[in-house]
Amino acid sequence: MADETPAPEALPTRWLHVRHRGGFTDELWSAFQAHCRYFEGCANALLANWLALGLGDRPLHYVYFPPELSEDRTVATLPLGGDQNLGSRAAIENGLSRLLWCYMLPRMALEDFVSLEEGLTEPSLTEPSQLTTNWRPAHPQDAPLPPSKPPYEVQLSIALSNLSRLVSPPAIAPGLFRLLWLVGAPVPPPFFLAPRQLFAGSFVFLTVLFALVMAALAPWLAERLPSLDRLLLSSLGFGATGAAAMAIMYRQRVRKLNLPILRREEPDA
Repeated sequence: MADETPAPEALPTRWLHVRHRGGFTDELWSAFQAHCRYFEGCANALLANWLALGLGDRPLHYVYFPPELSEDRTVATLPLGGDQNLGSRAAIENGLSRLLWCYMLPRMALEDFVSLEEGLTEPSLTEPSQLTTNWRPAHPQDAPLPPSKPPYEVQLSIALSNLSRLVSPPAIAPGLFRLLWLVGAPVPPPFFLAPRQLFAGSFVFLTVLFALVMAALAPWLAERLPSLDRLLLSSLGFGATGAAAMAIMYRQRVRKLNLPILRREEPDA
């Protein structure tokens, strides 16, 4: 009897991966499988409208195989087959890869989530008979939070707890933020503030602080104090310089740690 050779589309030709250093628990593995169905639905919707969107001159057909999990449970994979060209690779394998992990944030510790990586195994451009795998960091700050996300105060508590594992406690926030927390102000640590928010808050605080210090020293420096307009300009300059330095410093650390930004949102009516 002649050997049966599988049709080309019956075998995967490329593999999308998500690597999680903490390992996929049963809950996370189930979540990844759900993400695969989400990815498939979005990819099929894009392919169904491929010509109408002007993305190509012929329709394409993708084949989705059952998800796979590595023996050490650190790499989850979605095998793909069927058609592919450079346009579909850019739009789907590259453009939609975040759909394989984007709703996992509530199920992971922050330090694990920020270490997520996306991978793609595919034939080499120079040697099509050989497979090559490339990895890149996922971008958790772009991940949407589900409608059932915890209240803002709970998010803040979790963020602080997880951040303390990444940086030393004194570096989490300067004294101003700790003072605000003591009086009950729901302000995230500077690591989770947008740069413009951090600059604005720091600018106001440092400007007022400088002016108060100079006012307190006035009795002893009466003859040396500059005029009121110069004092105002000095306060503004001190505040702007200090705020810019703080915003830049924290922005660099946020990019290095790949942290999300916390935002307070009003509950739905």
